[in-house]
Amino acid sequence: RDDPSATPEERYELLMRRADACRWAADVVGLDACLAEAIAISSALEDYERMARAAVGAAAGSLWSVRDYGIVDATMMQVLDTVLRELPAGDGELRCRAMLAWANEAFYADEPQRREALIDEGLAMARRLGDPPLLLSALQTAYVARWRSRFAEHRCELADEAVALAEQLGDAT
Repeated sequence: RDDPSATPEERYELLMRRADACRWAADVVGLDACLAEAIAISSALEDYERMARAAVGAAAGSLWSVRDYGIVDATMMQVLDTVLRELPAGDGELRCRAMLAWANEAFYADEPQRREALIDEGLAMARRLGDPPLLLSALQTAYVARWRSRFAEHRCELADEAVALAEQLGDAT
């Protein structure tokens, strides 16, 4: 922040690296702060790809809802809406991740139809793209976003598929 020679793009990249470190350290507050600042930078740059990378950051590797019980982060949902509106309309990794991140962010929101539609669309897109690591991430995010009793059987199917895919990828830990 205080380096006059640092560009906004360099600041953004450092924030994203710090966000990743916060994720691995289970520092949710630090993660959210880094992502919020990275989103602000990408918004000022009108760089929607960078904004998308930051906006999906909270859901990346999440084993549970990205927000505390009953909390809906309306700002993050608006950012994800912007990302979904501004990214190219066709199949793409960031669009896929953004759809599933929106569904995860909306866990406690009163938008079940949109949440379920984005989960289904995100999973279908991940399958069409044929990128196994992306599909693994999509399966994990969908599993979390569908953490409701009526989806128990489907969540088991998602978990079984994710485990099999992780084993294929040599990432069964």
